Amino acid sequence: MATYLSSKDAKWLKKLTEDEIENLVRIGFGQPKFYRPEVWRKAKRVMIIACSLGLAEPFDFGRGKGKYLTNLSYSDVVSGILKARKRA
Repeated sequence: MATYLSSKDAKWLKKLTEDEIENLVRIGFGQPKFYRPEVWRKAKRVMIIACSLGLAEPFDFGRGKGKYLTNLSYSDVVSGILKARKRA
C-alpha cells in the first residue's frame, strides 16, 4: 500500500475541505449517473488517489453503475486520504 501523494495531487487535495473530501468519497462509491459530470470528475480524481493509496480498487459494475470497491468503511477511506494529505 502506497503512503504518499504526488505533489500535484497533494496541492489539489489541500484546496478541498474535509467535508468536501468525505462527500466526494461517498459520490465516488456511488453511481455516476446520479451526479453532474463536473462533480463526478472531482469524485473520480479523489477515488484515483484512494486507489493509489490502497484504500479502494477500481471495479466496474457496469454502465452507469458503481466504479470502485473497497473492504474498508467510507470513514476509513476518508481518514486514510486525510492522513496522506497531512503528510504531503
